[in-house]
Amino acid sequence: MLTVISNLLTALLQLLKQFHLTTNDYQKHLLYERLQDGIDADIDRIKEIALACGYPEDIADATKSLNEAAQITTEFTDIVELEQQTIKEINKIINKLNGENNEKNIVLDEVFNEQTAKEAIINMLGDIAEKRTRDIYLLRFDK
Repeated sequence: MLTVISNLLTALLQLLKQFHLTTNDYQKHLLYERLQDGIDADIDRIKEIALACGYPEDIADATKSLNEAAQITTEFTDIVELEQQTIKEINKIINKLNGENNEKNIVLDEVFNEQTAKEAIINMLGDIAEKRTRDIYLLRFDK
C-alpha cells in the first residue's frame, strides 16, 4: 500500500531530476528543483510512518525502490500524468482505509494502535495528494 506511493514518488523524483538537468529554460530548471525538494521530503515521511506502523523494513530498500521507479518511468514519461496517477493511487488507499466504495476495510494488524496508524496514514496521504495537486497547478505554466 504505502510502498506503491513511495515508488510512484521515487519515479516522479527521478523524472524531475532528469527534466531539471536537461531543460534549456532557467525558470523550468528552478521549478523542477523546487518540486524535487517537496517530493523527497514526502518519500521520507512515508517510509518513516510506514516503519513506525510496523511495515516490513524492505520499504526502506533503496535498490527495490529505484528498480520499481525505473519500471514506472517506462510507463509514465510525463510529469503531470505521473502526478495524477499518484493522486489516484492515494485516493484508492484512503478509500480502502476508510472502508468506502465497497472496498474491503484494510486491517493493520501489527501496529501499536490500529486507529492511530490509520489516521496518521490518511492524514499523511491527504497532505501528499494536496502537494501533488499544487505541483500540477505550477506545472500547467510549463506547457
